[in-house]
Parts: sequence; structure tokens; C-alpha cells
Amino acid sequence: MFFFAACIFYFYEWIYLWRADERIKVIRYASYYWMFGAVVFCDLLFPKTYLWHIFFLLKYGIVLTVGALYIVIRKIRDAA
Repeated sequence: MFFFAACIFYFYEWIYLWRADERIKVIRYASYYWMFGAVVFCDLLFPKTYLWHIFFLLKYGIVLTVGALYIVIRKIRDAA
């Protein structure tokens, strides 16, 4: 459930970045950067051999949540 909620949250916030201009490209790439950092962190934190399938959806749910939260924070900063 967390994975599906994170997917919906990320794609809802990604609609905010639907327009393609230079400022949006920077925000989109920075969001991808934070998501990649979350993947690396989760790979270090969660096991890869023992019970890895349990943590698979949790890991990518965390990754999508990190990307969406970055977009929300940037949206709030831009609005202020």
C-alpha cells in the first residue's frame, strides 16, 4: 500500500512539472538526483540476500516519496 500511495503522490506532483522550460528541467533533474541518492542509501540499509523481496517495494516507495517531497519543497519555495 505504501508503494502505491508513493506512486500516486509522486506522479501527482510530477504533473506540476509537465511544462518543459529551463527552470523545470533543473527541478526535475534535482528530483532525480535525490531519488538516486535514496536508492543508494536504501541499498546500503536494507539487506540484499536475506528477505530482500520484502524490502523491495518499501525501498522504491521511499524513493518515490523522496522525489515527491523534493518537488513539494521546491513548489513551496517558488510560491513564497
